[in-house]
Amino acid sequence: MRARAVVLGVVMLIAGATSLAATPAQARHASGLEILPALDVAAIMASPELPRIVHRALQAAWDLAEREPAAYGYPYVNSSRTAVVLTPTTAAAEARARDWRPGVSVSTEIKRVTRAYGQLEAIRHEAIGPGVIGLPDSSLIWMTTTDEGGNRVLVVVSRISDALLFALARRYGTEAIAIRVEANPNFTQVGRQDDESPFWGGARIDIRKSNKECTSGFAAIWNGYYRMLTAGHCARTGGYVNSHKNPDIYQMGTWPMGWIYENGAFENWNSGVGTVAVNGRYDGDLALITMDSGLSSAARIYVGPSNSSSSQIVSPTVEYCPSAGG
Repeated sequence: MRARAVVLGVVMLIAGATSLAATPAQARHASGLEILPALDVAAIMASPELPRIVHRALQAAWDLAEREPAAYGYPYVNSSRTAVVLTPTTAAAEARARDWRPGVSVSTEIKRVTRAYGQLEAIRHEAIGPGVIGLPDSSLIWMTTTDEGGNRVLVVVSRISDALLFALARRYGTEAIAIRVEANPNFTQVGRQDDESPFWGGARIDIRKSNKECTSGFAAIWNGYYRMLTAGHCARTGGYVNSHKNPDIYQMGTWPMGWIYENGAFENWNSGVGTVAVNGRYDGDLALITMDSGLSSAARIYVGPSNSSSSQIVSPTVEYCPSAGG
């Protein structure tokens, strides 16, 4: 069964992605935990892309926090989207942060915090896993993610349970975590061999026109449509794409995944030639699937053997999406 940790990732093809931080709190539960409003997906999709150079600096800041998990908290981009904010936890780390350079010409700002990356990540993984089994109503937790601007973990529950929130507050305190209430999508039994909407990377797909069985790649939202990468050689002439769960359904309006446009602008492979230029650029072995109406892709990717249903989140700070294997 799909893991309970699910996140809507907005991964923009080639152009870079927006860093998503939680919105300001609207309420505080009697336990002392802040309750954040539901994610505004429309606003996220309408927001401008994060400039590539800022995105690269943000990724470098995350790498720094991962290398020194006791010295820094979660980095993020400032409100003007022009600078990366480093979050040292000690005076020594703050001194190092002032001399740190991300490798690109982007400004940095410093905000001293009390909670370190390692501490927060331990909470994030425990709160979605066996660590909370035994807490009342722990099954209501179906996702944990990061609130970078608040330097805390965001615990997503399907409904408010006073017993659960009081128990979480006793375990983690009221500052290291916040709560968001959203309906659990309750994914069915799926995996690499029988993926379904929202589609994840690393799953088996069928492309009828080229008679290929291939692999889905990274998810994207581009120009208002949900998309997904695959290998260009799998779709050298475009065509409809099916999840392998329903490999025999190809009638218009009933295919269970989407299509690759046949005009050559959404795949860059020609038989006998290999990679060809699209818009004047050679960018590997790529094809872009557009999801059918009512279907979507999400920033998770299957891990493990060919029949696995286990997955991991793909960071929404991926700048460039390589092709999937076919």
